[in-house]
Amino acid sequence: MASICWYTFGIERHNSIPLFTVVASLFACYYYVSFMETENANDRWFWMGLVGRLIICLSLPILSDDYFRFIWDGRLINAGVNPFESLPENYLNKGIPGISQELYDKLNSTAYFTIYPPLNQAVFWLAVKLFPNNLFGAVTVMRVIILGSDVANYFLLKKLARLRGMSEKAALIYFLNPLVILEFTGNLHFESVMICFILVAIWFLGVGNSKMSALALSFSVISKLLPVMYLPALLNYMSFKKAIIYYLIVGVIVIISFVPLISIEFIEGMSSSLDLYFRKFEFNASIYFMARELGILLTGYNQIAVIGPLMGLLTIVSILYFLWTVRKRNLSLETSLLFIHLFYLLFATTVHPWYVTTLIALSALTQYRFAIVWSAFIFLTYLGYSAEGFSLPSWILYMEYGVLAFFLFNEIVRKKQTAWLISTMNKG
Repeated sequence: MASICWYTFGIERHNSIPLFTVVASLFACYYYVSFMETENANDRWFWMGLVGRLIICLSLPILSDDYFRFIWDGRLINAGVNPFESLPENYLNKGIPGISQELYDKLNSTAYFTIYPPLNQAVFWLAVKLFPNNLFGAVTVMRVIILGSDVANYFLLKKLARLRGMSEKAALIYFLNPLVILEFTGNLHFESVMICFILVAIWFLGVGNSKMSALALSFSVISKLLPVMYLPALLNYMSFKKAIIYYLIVGVIVIISFVPLISIEFIEGMSSSLDLYFRKFEFNASIYFMARELGILLTGYNQIAVIGPLMGLLTIVSILYFLWTVRKRNLSLETSLLFIHLFYLLFATTVHPWYVTTLIALSALTQYRFAIVWSAFIFLTYLGYSAEGFSLPSWILYMEYGVLAFFLFNEIVRKKQTAWLISTMNKG
């Protein structure tokens, strides 16, 4: 708790040494509790994790300024203005309540259209509706929703662990992870909500209710679009007819959720944002950065406009190839989704720390732990921040992805050896 208090009240993003002292102490405690403590201590550590989150709620987000865009979008919707239709600068000086030069100057994304799906926008609107002129109040509303999702995730993971015949400590692997705590409750990222609906979808599939599962996954998609990439995996776990019905339910609900926002300007704005994502943004990437350096070596300049979309194509090909090769193996759904998400991150041009949180939730329901290791080392990217700006040293990338590759390779090889041994014993 001392580390949480220090983080909440005594650290800024560019304070590298204090920040990593806090993070290191949190991960040390996390390792002990999640992997060394006895089973009957689960409830006590759940309350400790909850109290830690409540302490963080006493300050504004420290490591991220994305919440200013959340407030900006919420104020636009509250005034009856579609936030998707124009760049932020075009809403200035139009008399929209709360849309000011002061707030605009705090945005980190003035050059592109908003990218947040309908469910997020609904939360932004609710926060601003309840606290139209109070930044901390609006942030608190969003935090309550994210924190509530995290608590729900804990209990969902316990239920899923019991369903799979696993230890309920799987829930603590997620709930006490420092990256999860600091990026969700701390930095106000809505992956927590997305994960909640993913886990609900997995639960309903586990108990044989595919229609309710589809309903849950559709809400996951309209909180973050990424779960769309999970849909092909379902063909390995249900009949073709059921899968088609599942896809139809998800598709209809997603389309309905976007209807109030759809316009020519919305389509152009979303297209522009997606184009920027694949052709302009780059941060903490792995395979993409290697391809980028090769492109610079061959042509003399950054080929992201070509390589970015190529990475997207390789993601799709890798996912489909993976699903085809494992279709007859007895992989759990969580394991399939874990590797689908991993392929996405390995080929992505941008990998922010909170992108790894979904892997943590899924890995808690499997025997793979590489995501837990990654969650610790991806914090090194915050070393790039200084009072003057941001610059990520290359040694951080080498360390982060070198350690990830080592643990990933080790776990995959060990699982294959175990599977071969079991197969051999069964034949004998």
